[in-house]
Amino acid sequence: MTNRLEGKSIAITGAGRGIGRSLALKFAEEGARIVVSDYGRDGEGGGSPSQAPADEVVAEIREIGGEAVAVYDDVATIQGGGRVVQAAMDSFGCLEGLVCNAAIMAPAKPLWELSEDEWDTVVRVNLRGQFCPVRAAIPVMRLQGTGRLVYLSSSAAIAADHGAITDADTSLYGASKAGVLGLMWGTATQFLQYGITSNAIMPGAATRLIDIRLPDTEQASALHSSKALGTWRDPKHIAPIVAYLLSDAGASVNGQIFGVMGGRLAHYRPVEPDNVINAEEGVGFSMDELFRRFPAKFGVDLDYKPAAFPPPVSN
Repeated sequence: MTNRLEGKSIAITGAGRGIGRSLALKFAEEGARIVVSDYGRDGEGGGSPSQAPADEVVAEIREIGGEAVAVYDDVATIQGGGRVVQAAMDSFGCLEGLVCNAAIMAPAKPLWELSEDEWDTVVRVNLRGQFCPVRAAIPVMRLQGTGRLVYLSSSAAIAADHGAITDADTSLYGASKAGVLGLMWGTATQFLQYGITSNAIMPGAATRLIDIRLPDTEQASALHSSKALGTWRDPKHIAPIVAYLLSDAGASVNGQIFGVMGGRLAHYRPVEPDNVINAEEGVGFSMDELFRRFPAKFGVDLDYKPAAFPPPVSN
């Protein structure tokens, strides 16, 4: 135990299982006081809410001598997001860090078969479920003059089918996680002046969300989250970079994306112009000019090439 987060009050959504649970336990080991937020539904947003996942993590933290409280609300609501922040204030008197981790997996079906309800459910949890607690945290952090926001996105946000385990369409999940990046850059731009930093993590780890997408084969069964402990797919490997961003050492890191998978950490640059042409006359392009200059400047064969995600380090 190094106590790099000693005394800090940190709230984590979706902290009852998987990556969120690993974050909560590691941060508690590092001296942080933890709000364990988990609605307790299944990995596709179904089933009945349950207090058990959050309670179990709180019990684990207290067993190692840490401080933790549980929150069971739906963080995709204004009220639920507010309760996460209020729990930190009521229990610890402050909120230095908020990690928005709660998410569900999109249905394993082609895009054209998705219903409106299926689309709305995934976007609601994966994007609105980050907005609502952040909305509540910003005023508190502004008054404090400091705060750390860490958003959990996904490589699917920048490369929808890159590394997909099955042939199922990942556009919906990718869209919801790309929205997270837009939210992160928005808060990074607006609130740094108040001492609030915002960053995003694209994690690669075995969780129950990945289990949902595994085909029913013997080969795929080896990738199940129950077999990830001690391997590069163990969710515990996500904790160090998130802890860095929450710590005093990460105070000057803002608006950045990091991909982590096992023992590989990558920094991603924001989208930047690759090539630019300016209209020759006036304030815009004529049709003739654009049709003439586009192929000369940009080429005629432009194809999307997914951004590379760092390959795993096997062990």
